[in-house]
Amino acid sequence: MKISRVFRKRMMLLSMVIFTSAPGWASDSAILTINGNVQAAPCEVAADSLAQTVDLGKGKPINSYNLREPGAATPWIYFSVNLTKCPPNTRTAKITFNGPADPAGVGDLYRNGGTAKNVAVQLQGSGGHPFGDGRSYTGLISNNAIRYNLRARLFSKQGNVGVGSVNTLVTVTFIYQ
Repeated sequence: MKISRVFRKRMMLLSMVIFTSAPGWASDSAILTINGNVQAAPCEVAADSLAQTVDLGKGKPINSYNLREPGAATPWIYFSVNLTKCPPNTRTAKITFNGPADPAGVGDLYRNGGTAKNVAVQLQGSGGHPFGDGRSYTGLISNNAIRYNLRARLFSKQGNVGVGSVNTLVTVTFIYQ
């Protein structure tokens, strides 16, 4: 019996399809772990708090003579950092301060990055709570907002402050709950 060429080609093609399809008949399984974390949207940092410059001399030069004694300080300058538009279910906001700590008082002093010698920037909450590098405070949100009342001044543990510029950079971060 003779098998036609067309039939032979069709048989060859069918066996190729069966052969190449064979791995699809086997079965394997996989486990997918799918997770997530739902959080409230963050509060917004108010426009007046985004990039503040606190002028410790209130627009006037600070007299080095007033900082000649050890423990001398300038008057406190009061300011605030404000959060607004907090989501309704957000109850607290934790503020954390970071910057170059001054070894004379790491609890609330920041190192001067300017040219004046023997002076640091002291940062506290308005009630005297020290806010040095790494320090935090958790406040309650009311009416979808929170205000952190702060104060800063120049402080010299050693006295004999040298003339020059004073500046430091303090970064604040927030965690909401």
